[in-house]
Parts: sequence; structure tokens; C-alpha cells
Amino acid sequence: QICRRHYSMMTSVADAAQMALKECQKQFETERWNCSTPPQPRRHRRSVFGRELLSGTRERSFVYALSSAAVAYAITRDCSLGNIVGCGCDQTWPQRAPFNQSFDWGGCSDNIRWGVEMSKLFVDAQEYERVNLNNNKFGREAILSGMGKKCRCHGISNSCESMTCWRTLPSFRKVGRILKRSYSTAVQVHIVKKYGRYLLRPRDRDRRSVGNRYLAFLRMSSDFCATTGRTCDADKSGPSGCDVMCCGRGYVIKTSYVTAKCGCKFSWCCDVTCKSCNETRVEYVC
Repeated sequence: QICRRHYSMMTSVADAAQMALKECQKQFETERWNCSTPPQPRRHRRSVFGRELLSGTRERSFVYALSSAAVAYAITRDCSLGNIVGCGCDQTWPQRAPFNQSFDWGGCSDNIRWGVEMSKLFVDAQEYERVNLNNNKFGREAILSGMGKKCRCHGISNSCESMTCWRTLPSFRKVGRILKRSYSTAVQVHIVKKYGRYLLRPRDRDRRSVGNRYLAFLRMSSDFCATTGRTCDADKSGPSGCDVMCCGRGYVIKTSYVTAKCGCKFSWCCDVTCKSCNETRVEYVC
């Protein structure tokens, strides 16, 4: 019913799914868990990321937050482009900025409030797990916290006697980075029932609450050591380093020879000429 009622948004929602997948793989490309999408029998396909996301792990918290953010982002973007029926610029910003600011709000601010509300409608519609709802909201808040501002000057000869500004979406890459940092500080929780409500409580008793300030997860992740065939960096000691990436199993060195363009020069007008050079490439593979 939601999809039929908001049919003009379905392209945005589908695009959001692809955005979330690509950004997840970008943020984790140098780690053991790299947001891979293993093949699964259709009858068992509850998540494109496999069974790991069905078990309440830290990785699941990230994917839920990122997916919720992607839906809000895509709907807001397409709303500003005029591709969605029934929405437009955000008119709720005050017409004048605070007294200590030298600009006025104007132009067409990206309607992030609309995008957030529509994300709630789509993403939270059939969700009952308290942890997932917390992480969905956290993802939407990441966009709100990353909203930017663009301005245009007005005046004779570009004197900028006055300035009009409007709110703009951050890049989705920035949203991904915000959530990746939050993934590192996610809090393990358990669920308690109090006064008829289900609440999240940190397993670490030194923490007072989770609120909406942290991603939350229920269970510790596996070691993700099925990394045979993954490339690694022999000179690094972090997640992308061979010792960590290969889980201590060692790695092999693969050498390949390729032909690449080199010594490119611009010729007036208008051509670029390049030489062909032979290069030796070395890869370290778990």
C-alpha cells in the first residue's frame, strides 16, 4: 500500500539500495568484511549480504543505518530535482539568519525533513526490532548533521552587498564516512522491558545509556577470516595489512606485466599523445 500510494518515489528507493551497497563496499574495501554479496538460493535470500546480517552484529547495524540514510538522501535529492510528485523546496528555514550572520535564507533548500519522513515511512514500516529502529534513525540523523550551506552574492559588480544562502545535502561519501566512524564506536546492547516498553541497555555497565547517539548491536561478529584470494598490503599493519587481512595464514606474491600509457603530452589543438610503457605490478594475495 505504501508503494502504491507513493509510486513516484519508487525509483528513488531503488536507487537508494544501489547507493547503500556501493558505499558500504567503498567504506569496507580494505577490511576483512568488505560488504560482499555472496550468492544464495532464492528461497533463503533475506539479505543480499548473507547470513551475517541476520544475526544482530555490528555490521548489521551499519548496513541498516546506511540503508535508511540512503533512502532519505535519494528522496531528498530527487525532490529537489522535481522528480517526485507533491514535494518541493524546504520552506521552513527562517527568512532571516541570526543577527550575527550576514546573510538571509533563501533559494531552494534541499527538503531533508521531507526525505527523513519518507525514509521513516518506507524503512520503518514493517520493522519491529528495537535495535534496527535505533540504527535506522541514527542513519537519518547522520544526514541531518552533515547538511551544508551554499550562498550567492548580490550587489553591483559582485560587491556582495547581500547574500542569500540555502541548505544542501552533503555528498553521500561524507555520510558514509560519518557512519563508518560510528561503526567503530557502536555499543553492544541487550533489550529490557520496562513499563510496557522495550528499551536498549548497554552490556557494559559503565555506560549509562545508548539513546540515539550510538549504533547498537546485539552479538559480536565472527572473525571474517574467509579471505583467501583477497589482496593485502604487505607494508601496512592496519586492517588492510597482510597479517590482519590474511588472519596469519600468510600470503603469496603475484607479479604481472602490463602495458600502460605514459609520457602523455597535450598537443595544440586539441590532442593528447601518449607512449606505451611496460610496467611490473606486484600484488600480495592471501
